[in-house]
Order: sequence, then C-alpha cells, then structure tokens
Amino acid sequence: METVSPKAEKILEELLKSNIKSEIGIVCGKNEVLQKGAENLKQNYKAEHLTIYGYVDFIYELINISDVVLTKCGASTIMEILNLKKVPVVNDYIWEQEQGMLITFSKKKLGIYEPKIKRLPQIIKNLLEDEKLYSYFKENIIGENIKMA
Repeated sequence: METVSPKAEKILEELLKSNIKSEIGIVCGKNEVLQKGAENLKQNYKAEHLTIYGYVDFIYELINISDVVLTKCGASTIMEILNLKKVPVVNDYIWEQEQGMLITFSKKKLGIYEPKIKRLPQIIKNLLEDEKLYSYFKENIIGENIKMA
C-alpha cells in the first residue's frame, strides 16, 4: 500500500518488476497523471494484483487491511499507520518539516526508511516473507502504545 509520493510511479514500477505476489494498492489522490501512469503500468505488467485508487475518504480502512504501508514521512500518516500497528516503509520526507518524525521513527525501529527506490521491493518482500523481521517491527510499534483520539 502506498500513499501519494513524489516518486510513486517509479516506486510502483519497481514493485511490479520485482514480481511481488501480494496485493498492491496505490492511492493517487487527485493526481490524474499518477493515476494514468499507474493504469498504464498495471496494463503493461498484467498486474491483476494491483488496485488503483484516485481520491478516497477511506485511507484509514486501506491502512487497516494492509500489512506494510509504503509512504512518505508525513506525521499524520505515520501516526495513523503506527496506531493501526502496521509496519511503515518510508521512502521520502520533506527535510525540515518531516525530519523530526523520521529521526524518531528510525531511532525507535518502528519501520524502515529506505530512500533508494531499487531497494524497496526486496525490503517489502523481506517484511512479507520473514515473520521474525515483521514481528520485530510490530513488537516495537506495540511497545510504543500509540493511541489516537
């Protein structure tokens, strides 16, 4: 699962090239160029396991049905992901605005920060296939006892 990121189309293509067998969802928001690009990739890679969303008002539900959420480091998104006890993989952040969240997130081992797009498919495969690795992050998240009102 991924929320809109400046590099979303490149990331999606890398995921599709890697032959990840899990369901993949991408939320394009109001970005029609990204949505069209995602639709082209779905067709080119015959990716029946890819669901493309435009603007939605049910991000919470999409996060809730995900195991791993690939996103940028927006504070509210990260907090929603952690509140739902899901493992975030962060690829991007806005330097001054989101750097503090990234530092905290990384220091407490609440997920993975990987800026290199080519490495993301293997990281996601590892999280989905290695129960011990996934549990490590999940236990750290649970240990933080994050609750949102």
